[in-house]
Amino acid sequence: SFLAWREAGLWTGLATGLSYAVYVIVGKFVLARYKQITVLFYGFLFGAIPLMILGLPWRSAGLLLTADISWRLLYLALVPMLLAYGLYLKGLSYVEAGNAAIFGTFEPVIATLLAYLLLDQLLTLAQMIGFFLVLLALVILLLPERKKLESKAEKEVEKKVEDCAAL
Repeated sequence: SFLAWREAGLWTGLATGLSYAVYVIVGKFVLARYKQITVLFYGFLFGAIPLMILGLPWRSAGLLLTADISWRLLYLALVPMLLAYGLYLKGLSYVEAGNAAIFGTFEPVIATLLAYLLLDQLLTLAQMIGFFLVLLALVILLLPERKKLESKAEKEVEKKVEDCAAL
């Protein structure tokens, strides 16, 4: 049964990665056509439908009747969901989809640091090494030399496309 959980975790992780990649690419595409609030609305709507089906919320509907739970759900809907995704989509309109995905890798670093600072959780050596590697990757992304190489490569590709189109 432990191996079944590990396999389920692996498949869930792969599905999460695929979903995130689709969200980044589709998000960039639809932001060029629709307003940010429209993209957020439909993203949350179509994200909520499977949750409503799979989560079976009617089994625990009585929990929603308490004010304490309702306020917490409202907070979760507004701050980590609406605000975070709203800011993410805003940022996506300024940067390339690939860079946005790479910058998204900084999210677990922030979450772990907040858990350390606010919840007194311990930082392991592996986590610290991971932080360093993520930060190093972000610094490499921001290097001006890398951008010059990318620009040169893009121009070469454009020239080859133009050459092919001329045939």
